[in-house]
Amino acid sequence: MAATQDLTRAIQLEPTQAPYYYKRGLAKAKSQDHAGSMIDFTEAIRQQPTYVDAYFARGVEQAASGNYDEALADYTEALQLQPNYASVYYHRSLAKEQLKDVSGAQEDLQHALPLNPNLQR
Repeated sequence: MAATQDLTRAIQLEPTQAPYYYKRGLAKAKSQDHAGSMIDFTEAIRQQPTYVDAYFARGVEQAASGNYDEALADYTEALQLQPNYASVYYHRSLAKEQLKDVSGAQEDLQHALPLNPNLQR
């Protein structure tokens, strides 16, 4: 809660700093404020359209809410910006699996594991 308050104050002082919104989104996600985290991740992306981690984090929140198509879109955008992001491939494989795209899930997992062999299903 204190982190969220501190970041809110930082945003009030510097409202165009995308990292502040991203970090506040992470704090909100940790405290189970999924709607609030989505708003912050979206604002971070609006301010900085190449913010890879914000796309990834928003995708994670979308998947946690059962919005797998939206999660897939965010993961795909993140990979277009940073093609070797193992965790994004891994999470996209999980979303594809939920959407019954088994071959797509396997393909993403095959991309993820060489980039980070520590990822496990």
